[in-house]
Amino acid sequence: MVIRRYPTTLFLRVDENGLEEIDRLIGYQDKDVFINKMIDVLKGKNTLLELKQRLKADTFKRLRKSKQIKVLTSLAKRLQSVGNFYEARRDYQRLIEIDRNRQAGYQKKIDYLSALIYLEQKKPDEAVALLKNLNDKDARYGLIRSYLMDNNYTQA
Repeated sequence: MVIRRYPTTLFLRVDENGLEEIDRLIGYQDKDVFINKMIDVLKGKNTLLELKQRLKADTFKRLRKSKQIKVLTSLAKRLQSVGNFYEARRDYQRLIEIDRNRQAGYQKKIDYLSALIYLEQKKPDEAVALLKNLNDKDARYGLIRSYLMDNNYTQA
């Protein structure tokens, strides 16, 4: 378990293998959001762990394609929201294989996540190369971060 942002609230359980992460909340949450997340965790619904288990289950392969897309998309978005860029990128790559109609949109997400991974690895030049081709608010923010990391204040 890696914590990349603060504050982070981890929801954990102990089993025979040790600690297992059920879910996490990043940043400050108002009490209603926090309480609803705790209820979800207690019910075992809408959590990272539950989404991952649904993906691993043998029944996933037997789901209709639309359901597979829904499960994978939910998991990829949740992983991205908690800063797990590697796994999110992997799931978007799987979505390309399943949902050929939206390949371009998934590829943009993969490029964005790859750029965030490059930033984590302190490789701003590689991040800039990917981010320049994306045209949205998050990409511009990432581009600014890349330039600042490289001490290129005029470009930022």
